[in-house]
Amino acid sequence: MQGTSMEGPIPSSISLLKNLTELRISDLKGSSSLFPNLTDLTKLERLVMRNCLINDKIPDYIGNMKDLKTLDLSFNRLTGSIPATFQSLRLNHMFLTNNSLTGKLPEWIVDSDENFDLSYNNFTGPAQASCANLQV
Repeated sequence: MQGTSMEGPIPSSISLLKNLTELRISDLKGSSSLFPNLTDLTKLERLVMRNCLINDKIPDYIGNMKDLKTLDLSFNRLTGSIPATFQSLRLNHMFLTNNSLTGKLPEWIVDSDENFDLSYNNFTGPAQASCANLQV
């Protein structure tokens, strides 16, 4: 649903697509909305909701999507911290760019060799020593 000029919010009926492996929605128009309920989409491998006017916290249940390899929630209005449940994910790519996320950056992210972009957020706390070895 990229480039369709769709207006938000994301319809709740999306949760009925239980066998969906890839969901890509971007550049929604309209007013901001809460994070859609995707708890039943347990087979997702790629979840992209980029610039969808989502004004909410990232739900913990995303961390229970065991098949998820790519997560892109960039350019929304997400708040709060990165859920602790994300540590169990085996992501290859995670993009949370340009939101309003806060809190301490989890150590497992800093230690990861995967492609994560968390820029333009409001993370706090001292930089871990392992940050010195990161390639930027």
